[in-house]
Amino acid sequence: MFLFRSPVFDRSSDTLRFHIPPSGTKGTVKVCVVTPDDRCHGNSIVTYRSQPSCTGIQPTVTWSSGGRKIYVQGSNLELVESVTVLPSNKVLKTQYSTSSGDVWFQSPPFDGHGLFRLLLNVGNFTVDCRYLFFESDPKFTGFTTLQVANDLQVNIQKNADMLNLRMNEVTVMGVHGDQLYQCVLEKIESYSVICKIKGESGAVTAVDSLTITVGNYVLGMSSTHSLFCLSPQNTPDHV
Repeated sequence: MFLFRSPVFDRSSDTLRFHIPPSGTKGTVKVCVVTPDDRCHGNSIVTYRSQPSCTGIQPTVTWSSGGRKIYVQGSNLELVESVTVLPSNKVLKTQYSTSSGDVWFQSPPFDGHGLFRLLLNVGNFTVDCRYLFFESDPKFTGFTTLQVANDLQVNIQKNADMLNLRMNEVTVMGVHGDQLYQCVLEKIESYSVICKIKGESGAVTAVDSLTITVGNYVLGMSSTHSLFCLSPQNTPDHV
């Protein structure tokens, strides 16, 4: 029987924190609290498993304003506590998906283009992962509308980029007078985003302006093709 002792580095009236010592083998061990009289109190179980591995990330490119979900793929990812972005050493919180077994985090803002290395933080050691590339925010340049029965189809022009935007990453809202409408996305192509405002309570014939949200990036666009950037709230610190 092997005994390992690990010092307590943080404590309160009802909580103790300590680092679980490394083990050369997988399996379960019992953990107890040792008092100054060398008595062992409690009988908890800790399971040792193989360390996590990173086999890839999706997507591999994000926009400079940040806020894109980046999924980490690999094994034993439920053990990952956070992600470190190098060379800035910024630590990002992670979420674990029990359905897919993936870990995801939101990309931070970064001014400009750049390639950043990712490390997975597991206890007091790190696991090497992939590289994340930052490019400019998506560029939307204007929009046109087309009446389709009671609905209003909105065709938003954009510049081609490497982002490969997904349908669930883009939100479009239309304003006409004092009315706010959701524009339901139908298609994203290299040079356009197509959405439709449903005329469920009567025909929608026009919009005065659009608000396009992509992660932390928010853009206002008027029917006169004027563009105005809207500052998102609670934007995390830059890389």
